[in-house]
Amino acid sequence: MSAQLTKITMADIALDRAITDQRTPEARIDVHSKLSLKEKQALIDLINSYIEVRETQLKENTSITTDVLNQFYGMVFACWDSSVQSNDAPNLPAIDVRNTCVQVGSIKVDQYQLPAFLGLSLDPSESLVIWRPMDRNFSYIPLDSIEFDEGLSMTQALSYAIDRYDARETLRVVTFNMAQITLAARRRIAKWAKKGTSDNPSVDLEDSTPLIEPLVLARDFYDETNRRSLWWSQCQILVVIRGPNFPPQSVSNSITTWAASWSGT
Repeated sequence: MSAQLTKITMADIALDRAITDQRTPEARIDVHSKLSLKEKQALIDLINSYIEVRETQLKENTSITTDVLNQFYGMVFACWDSSVQSNDAPNLPAIDVRNTCVQVGSIKVDQYQLPAFLGLSLDPSESLVIWRPMDRNFSYIPLDSIEFDEGLSMTQALSYAIDRYDARETLRVVTFNMAQITLAARRRIAKWAKKGTSDNPSVDLEDSTPLIEPLVLARDFYDETNRRSLWWSQCQILVVIRGPNFPPQSVSNSITTWAASWSGT
C-alpha cells in the first residue's frame, strides 16, 4: 500500500475539455465526452474509490491524472451506454475451494496413484491459515498420505497453495469492487441521461459510494501464524486433517515429526 493514496480533485476534473455543455433529455450517453463538467465532478467519489482499489488491492500506480480518468471512463463505458436498463448492484461470489487449491502430489488408492491437492481457508478471528489437503473429489485427506511431487517440499507446497489462494481471492474481490463502482456510475449516468444536463446533477441514495470489500490475503495470515507460533500452526493442521475426534494425546508426538518437515527437507 502506498503511503498516501492518489486523490482526484474537483480542480483536476475541471481541466477536462472532453465535456458537453448541453444535452437534451433522453439523449443517449455512450462516451464520457457526452457528460457535462458537473456530471463528471459528481462521479469524483467513484473515481477515488476506483483509485483506492487499484492502489491498495492491485498495488498499481495511478499517479498520472489524465491516464487514470480515461481508464475509469473506459471501464464505465465498456460495451455500455445509458439506454441499458439493468445496472443492479453485483453479488460477491463465495470462495470456492476448487478454484483456490493446487495439485501438489498424489495419493495411493488401492493400486492407483490419484492426484492430491492442497487448499486452505482463513480464520480471521484468530489470524490463522487452516490447511485443507484434498483428493480429486475435494474430500479431505490426511496430509501425511500425500506423496509430494518430486523436488517439492512441504514448505514449497504450502507456499504454492497460498499464492494460488491469494491470486484467486484478489481476482474475486477486485472484480466485485470494480463492478460495484462501475454499476453505481452507470446508474447515475442513466438517470442523468433521462433528465438532460443540469447545473446540479443529483445522486440518489442507492447510487451512493459503495463500501469497498476488503482484500484479506493468506500470505499475511500465514506470516502472522508463523510469528505467533510454528508449533501452534502444526496443531491447527493436525486438527483439520484428523478431524475433531483426533486424539489429543497423539498431537504432541505428531508435532515433533511434522516440525522437521517444515524445514523444507
